[in-house]
Amino acid sequence: MRRTSVALTAPFLLLACEDASVPAEPDPALGQPAAIIIKPLPLPGRIAFASNRTGDWEIYTTNSLGTAPVRVTDSDGWDAYPAWIGSGAQRLSFTSERHAVDENDNSELYAVKSDGSHAVRVTDTLGADFAAAYSPDGLRLAFTSRRTGIEDIFVMNADGTGQTQLTTDSHFDNDAAWSPDGTKIAYVSSAGGTDTEIWVMNADGTAKTQLTTNTAFERFPAWSPDGKKLTFMSSRTGSGDIYVMPSDGSGRAQRLTFHSTLDTHPTWSKDGTRIAFEAHRDGNPEIYVMATDGTNQVNITNDPGEDAAADWSR
Repeated sequence: MRRTSVALTAPFLLLACEDASVPAEPDPALGQPAAIIIKPLPLPGRIAFASNRTGDWEIYTTNSLGTAPVRVTDSDGWDAYPAWIGSGAQRLSFTSERHAVDENDNSELYAVKSDGSHAVRVTDTLGADFAAAYSPDGLRLAFTSRRTGIEDIFVMNADGTGQTQLTTDSHFDNDAAWSPDGTKIAYVSSAGGTDTEIWVMNADGTAKTQLTTNTAFERFPAWSPDGKKLTFMSSRTGSGDIYVMPSDGSGRAQRLTFHSTLDTHPTWSKDGTRIAFEAHRDGNPEIYVMATDGTNQVNITNDPGEDAAADWSR
């Protein structure tokens, strides 16, 4: 697997890690939370995710308990990377190859109502466009594109106009995430000379600042609803785990998951009390929900198919 590419035929497994069927041993020195299990409660909003449970990748939504999932898309090409548009859980963005000529290099961005109606193609370029993130007001979106020959962050209006390139260096730039006030974009980049790290920039692409420095993969930043924290995936301990840190990069990052398989794609609940994420600890990817201190981790999808890349509505 190349660090600078997204495996579009298997769009979510972006980090190689050791497979295991049991959790890693607790390590009090790392601050692992106590395993106190409480009955989960339904929380506001919907969780969107991608699943191949019917044979190909499609977009689904569910409540925070995972009951009664709803299928949103139904196409011959894979649909992946769901992202809610604005607030209210009414519209979704996703990446699709339903119109691909070359399925390895022609994914495009789409928007759809959460009931599956009115799917609209948003981008149409020769290079792959994927992994959209909408501004809090739903009027703009940041996304990754390979149209320049390497993955860079672009922004545009929600109707596809006004496309502007924000990262212009020769490094891998991906995983854009808007701050709750719409003024900043967190993303990952290899511009620091190591593997991918967490960076942040102004929404116009200025003031790029590196927040993490590790000889490891850091991926998929997500802002807390109050904008004070970022959660992300890191391989700094050898496997992929979920961490949280202050959004200005100050202070030590706190490790939230302690498992020898991959935990990735974190996303916050609207009320800031839970984090949903993708976990590979059950033999296949599933969507889990946990408290923001890492306790009370619950598998909410529990399906023989693969469930991946959650996004919680605002």
